[in-house]
Amino acid sequence: MLRRVLVALGLLCAVALPAPAQVDSTTWEDPTLAAAVLDADLIVLAEAAAVAKNGAAYKVLRTLKGPKRDGAVLAIRGLHHPELRERPALEQGDQSYLILRGKPEGEGFSLPTPTLGRFPTRLGGDGQPEVVMSFGGAETFVRLALPEKQFLQLLGGLIPGEQILAQRKEASAAARAVLAKPGDDPEATYVALRTLGLFAGRGDRELVPLVLRALAHEELRKRSLFQVRVAAARVLGKLSGKVCAQRLLALAQHDPHPAVRSVAASQLAGVLSDKGGSKAALHIARVLAQASREASAQPVTFADVEDPRTNQLPSPLEANLRALAALQSRDGVKIALSALESEDLDAIKAGLAYFTELKDPRLASAVATRMRGEKSGDAWVNSLFAETLQAMTGQKLGPKREAWLAWAREQAREQRKKD
Repeated sequence: MLRRVLVALGLLCAVALPAPAQVDSTTWEDPTLAAAVLDADLIVLAEAAAVAKNGAAYKVLRTLKGPKRDGAVLAIRGLHHPELRERPALEQGDQSYLILRGKPEGEGFSLPTPTLGRFPTRLGGDGQPEVVMSFGGAETFVRLALPEKQFLQLLGGLIPGEQILAQRKEASAAARAVLAKPGDDPEATYVALRTLGLFAGRGDRELVPLVLRALAHEELRKRSLFQVRVAAARVLGKLSGKVCAQRLLALAQHDPHPAVRSVAASQLAGVLSDKGGSKAALHIARVLAQASREASAQPVTFADVEDPRTNQLPSPLEANLRALAALQSRDGVKIALSALESEDLDAIKAGLAYFTELKDPRLASAVATRMRGEKSGDAWVNSLFAETLQAMTGQKLGPKREAWLAWAREQAREQRKKD
């Protein structure tokens, strides 16, 4: 055992040891838990045998994904960022579930990011083992202590294999039971909704009244519990039908927290089977367009300025405009063009997102007209315009306004000849 630990510590010091997922800047974006599990080469329960300044040697106690490595000692990097912390925030003997990237049969691994991929275990207040975890993504800042059995159910529903459907069914059944009394424990309700958001499908119509009951609960309507409503919106987005669409539209319009408005709008197009031309789609588009006139263009962030995680949600304006484009609605054209004329970079990005999603080359001239002149102080935004125009037209003309306007004029001439 000692020899294996020394070998692992030696690997940590070796210059040639690859760290395929270790971040190379002082900021990063955490993936979602589901994405991290799917991308992982190895997932294990392991105990820290030794801790060094640039990582730790972990002895594998149990393998959950990948080739069986029980008993192996692995060198793990990416547990911290050296410019932000002197050494990893763990001690010898700590046990954690680790989501790892590297050669599955190798000895050197890293976490997806320093803030996602290590889930410590501990004894809860009832003396039973629990796991401190996060669902990652925009909500990576929400840390939860789950009973170990529940955590393993959740993880098992994400790891491809023979048992995945059984694990998903078991985890979903437990989540449904929690939602029978949604206001008793807001944290448990949040976990239940997030679980259903991972595993629910469009055919799970019996979930709709459970989610609506949670959204209607007085306790869960408090602004401070916005994460619960975000989770509920994600579940509605996995389902389908007019009832889900109406509730999401109400959240996108009226919820007091911008995170809920953003997520609700982002989910809207997916719940309608007929995204263009139906009465429901036309109604949603009109309401979203009206709401967009007053919507904030500021992205939704949860971290303070010193936090290295850059996770954020689209601004309510961007989420609305993307939904309008996904609904194939032209109600967003005037709003998006107005955003392109703004001096606010976030508003410009929201407007460009609409045209990128819509992909209508007939609107390229209107977008190009709003590019900045070469001597303008903010001409650098033209590179963003060029990316959108390329997505709309398939042309690669670079960031110069005149090149795109000339192309648009030529297209107009060709069209007149055809007419």
